[in-house]
Amino acid sequence: MAYADRDDVDDVFGSDNVDTWADLDNDQDAGKITARITRALTWAEAYVDGRLLGGPYGIPFSSAPTVITDATATFAGVWLYEGRGVDDYDASKGKQSHNLQWHRKRAEDVLDKVLDGRLAFAISPEVEDFPVVVK
Repeated sequence: MAYADRDDVDDVFGSDNVDTWADLDNDQDAGKITARITRALTWAEAYVDGRLLGGPYGIPFSSAPTVITDATATFAGVWLYEGRGVDDYDASKGKQSHNLQWHRKRAEDVLDKVLDGRLAFAISPEVEDFPVVVK
């Protein structure tokens, strides 16, 4: 089961942004855009699994808790964004910036909390809805 889908990425970043970031050739080819988004989601899920491997939960998740879905969607969106090349400019600082660094950091923080036990899920084969416990 995939941890996230296109709708999840759209919920984080907006469909217009996702379409723009996924359209590397700027030709609005829906097939290529969809393929690129699928690749981003595949990469993001593998990244999440890799980060959580050896942690308190069996990887891969058979059904992803909501915060894992959000983190996966966030990583996929950042991957798409970076594929376009990061050339944002922060006029107040007079230098280049990365407008999605906050999103990446937030998703990384979630994975760090899962790994060190500050974020836990009530996971059992019978439970499909995962309550989140933050310590």
